[in-house]
Amino acid sequence: MMQQALLHLVDGEILGNDEYRFPAGSGDINWSDKTIAAYNRMTTPLPITGKDPDNGIWHITTGKNLDELRRRARTDNTRQLQLILILLARREADINPGAWTNKNQLDSLQRINDYYQALELLGYKPSDAETQALAGSLIEVMKEGGDHDDDNDAE
Repeated sequence: MMQQALLHLVDGEILGNDEYRFPAGSGDINWSDKTIAAYNRMTTPLPITGKDPDNGIWHITTGKNLDELRRRARTDNTRQLQLILILLARREADINPGAWTNKNQLDSLQRINDYYQALELLGYKPSDAETQALAGSLIEVMKEGGDHDDDNDAE
């Protein structure tokens, strides 16, 4: 009973019921499209995989894609898997290059670490380069390699 309630709440939080978009996730206007693109890389792609302005497809977060995503996520035998894939896709859509390198975005690096921990629990093995980056190696490179000190910009 509790697991069903949890799945129902997770479903509502990550999919919602709006015909053309997910519940708010990121301030990025293309975040929903990035989420669909990440999901498509993880599993069988949704029907519409790319923007096609010539045919009126400005975003891949279309009603057709969201209906199919909701159908997959609400099918009993695949429900947990689909909800996990959608959560992972949402997290991946939030990752930007600066999150790996900017010393002022350490909270973003922590979110990436959380994402990779979930992937590892599901069987993904990060490469040595990913493991080093998750430990902050790219931030260290930026600190050592940059000759601009953000803390002394008053002058």
